[in-house]
Amino acid sequence: MLKTGSVLNDTYEILGVIGQGGGGIVYQAMHLRLRKPVAVKKVADSAAGRLNLRGEADILKNLHHTYLPRIYDFLEVAGEVFTVMDYIPGHSLEYYLKRGTRLTMRQVTVWSRQLCEAVAYLHSRRPPILHRDIKPSNIMITPEGNVCLIDFNISVGAEAASPVRAVSAGYSSPEQCAVPGEGGRLPEEKKGELSDIYSIGATMYHMVTGMRPDRDFRKIVPIEAYKGRVPDSLVRIISKAMAFRPKDRYQSVLQLLGDLTRIGEHDSRRKRIRTIRTVCISLCIVLAAAAAALLTLNWYRTRMERTERYAARADQLYLYAKAEEYDQVIRFGMEILDEASLEGGWKGAMDIKSDIEYMIADGYLGKEEYDQAILYYEQALQDAGDSADPEIYRDYAVALARKGRVTEAEAVLDSYGDMNDADVLYVRAELFMADGDYEQAAEYADRAAEGADEELLDKRAGLLRASALIRLSGEEGQDSAAVLNEAETSLEALIRQGSENYRVYGLMAVILCEEQELLPLESRNYQAVKTYYDQALACYEKNGGEDESSLMAALETIMDQLYDGGWLSENQ
Repeated sequence: MLKTGSVLNDTYEILGVIGQGGGGIVYQAMHLRLRKPVAVKKVADSAAGRLNLRGEADILKNLHHTYLPRIYDFLEVAGEVFTVMDYIPGHSLEYYLKRGTRLTMRQVTVWSRQLCEAVAYLHSRRPPILHRDIKPSNIMITPEGNVCLIDFNISVGAEAASPVRAVSAGYSSPEQCAVPGEGGRLPEEKKGELSDIYSIGATMYHMVTGMRPDRDFRKIVPIEAYKGRVPDSLVRIISKAMAFRPKDRYQSVLQLLGDLTRIGEHDSRRKRIRTIRTVCISLCIVLAAAAAALLTLNWYRTRMERTERYAARADQLYLYAKAEEYDQVIRFGMEILDEASLEGGWKGAMDIKSDIEYMIADGYLGKEEYDQAILYYEQALQDAGDSADPEIYRDYAVALARKGRVTEAEAVLDSYGDMNDADVLYVRAELFMADGDYEQAAEYADRAAEGADEELLDKRAGLLRASALIRLSGEEGQDSAAVLNEAETSLEALIRQGSENYRVYGLMAVILCEEQELLPLESRNYQAVKTYYDQALACYEKNGGEDESSLMAALETIMDQLYDGGWLSENQ
């Protein structure tokens, strides 16, 4: 393993390990002359022995595609093989799927198209480049909201006697997993193409169902079982891509891409984009004879492309919001708004502008900056007009309640009747919290969480319930231990979901501290309090750590008292 600070080939300074798997170790490095971040992969010895290094380098260094990293160099140092390529910022698709992020059907379709475009490009090379290990962990989601397919550098040479064979349970095809009778008569090149198609289908399956396909092909729940939740068009595509027998699948990635391109999406944003495209086509037909038609068509096409780009970036912003990365949401959202202003505004895409403003507002709400949150909620509502989503009204009312503007919050709740029951219960819980009725706040938050069909609402309601119970535990006549135990249960559920919200861990530290206070002096142990405080601090700093958090301030006071009182020591 390369050491941090070491320099490879007098050119690449190793900064640290990014990841490690069966294909090798990947390092982040700095190109010393260009001062450019790169990724350096040490190819696993088992794979390196099968590579034609010069042939690999010549082919891979000439690849240029939007959804593939650029390969810069192939190195052989002391008998070890390294590949130098673009460093891709962002998170892998696996990162989001593991955290239970619910992807919109639009995201699934757009990312699947981009993935197919990248794979079709690889397959079109001569000789074809066969990936053989397409899966969520090998698909990066860039800050711009696009995919980047990585880890394809050991897949050249389909005609080699012993092609490199990667097997990833759930994503690899039956023929890759050596299921008897599957793919045996196919040429290696064709077998590899059809295996890549299966893996694309399996990745799409995971995106739309939230579940990785079972490693046992006989136990995979058919995608048809998700009809109603998944559009019929996607069900048909995934079913064909994942056909058990290679001959029943799409016979090329271009066929799969064609079906994805023809999907008629039903969300209103996509309908508007499709309307613009229809206008372009109609204008082209009507004005074909006129030279001015070209200018008109180009204007509409430019606007359409800009709208689609903003929509893709809004989808990436949504992922930051789901991960509760508030500073990133605000920063990236502001960048999109500023960019649009410089490019001529939002004509024809006000719904996307409203979505972005709503997510920025949610970022400020998460940072407890309620004045800014209220400002952006109001702007989002204004830009959305009559088509504003109920969630904007819900969160606007919450921000008003937390700011102490209870009467205004109640007016928003009473005047907008399209919120679902869970949304109404959640806002009522916030209003009870603002009024100091913690018992009612906890009850309504619990009911909101039970009825929530949205992951973010479920998390917020669970956190609100825990906060209300902590305050309720200090009221006269309450069984403090029992109430705190209920709060602890709520937070444990959020932790199991992989929450990275510092408040979850901070409140857990508060609860554990309160529970220790109920014990005799000789039985108290505050080590777990420190553990959760450290986790809260890490999450807080990861998210910027710049907002003035009342919770973190209270925790710091508690920790100071524990150290001063001798309950904790710096050496622990």
